[in-house]
Amino acid sequence: MPNRCFFLRVLGVILLAYGIFICLFQTFSFGNALPLLLGLVLYGYGRLSSQWQSRFPHFFHLYRLALLVFAITFGLTALLLTVTGKHKPENGADAILVLGAGLRGDEVSRSLAYRLDAAYDYYLQNPQCIFVLSGGQGENEWVPEAWAMRDYLLNKGMPEGKMLLEDRSSRTMENFLFSKALLEDYFGGRPYTLVYVTNGFHVFRAGRIASMAGLTAQGLGAKTVPYLLPAQYLREYFSLLHFYTIDQLRGFSTSASPL
Repeated sequence: MPNRCFFLRVLGVILLAYGIFICLFQTFSFGNALPLLLGLVLYGYGRLSSQWQSRFPHFFHLYRLALLVFAITFGLTALLLTVTGKHKPENGADAILVLGAGLRGDEVSRSLAYRLDAAYDYYLQNPQCIFVLSGGQGENEWVPEAWAMRDYLLNKGMPEGKMLLEDRSSRTMENFLFSKALLEDYFGGRPYTLVYVTNGFHVFRAGRIASMAGLTAQGLGAKTVPYLLPAQYLREYFSLLHFYTIDQLRGFSTSASPL
């Protein structure tokens, strides 16, 4: 027990430091604060477990069981996200949908640049496809994400006539629903094949949301900023819990995930 408690305290301190770093140098949000919260939980367990075990034995056992369940399910979720994030779609798609991922002022974030680079690489092999750039204007963003995405691709040599802009969405379900309306208008009701592009950790959940929006699409996983990966996996874990519980019960199209 002492060795395990020491390990958990050390892990808790590491997560606390990492969480503070993420919150200071990235946009502060509940999702980005998750490492910080998990660090507090682990450090508290490691620091106070002996007192809790003697004073509150039933609470202590429940607390320990919750940590064990979290560790197992998080590990399995991380494995699932890693495997699905490496998926490569077939060539020949008619359209590529790039999901927005935040701006810094009017410049695309590094995560969003990775998505656009992956989409552009696919386009070079499939020049027949058109792009849908999907993302509205969030807090601290000077322009809608779709506009900044267009400018980024224009600088890479993408013809402007190959890009459709969806600049109203604020979450993933809206990305798909609003982009679907643009695509149906563009193709005049004809069937089309679609590839959506997001960072690897997000491919699985985005695919489930695309299906709920009535789209049949293949995912293309882009790189993730390496130091953000632990925070993104934690964020996605809780987003999936939200998706398979609250979203399903309330009706996903009318609910918004806090993550």
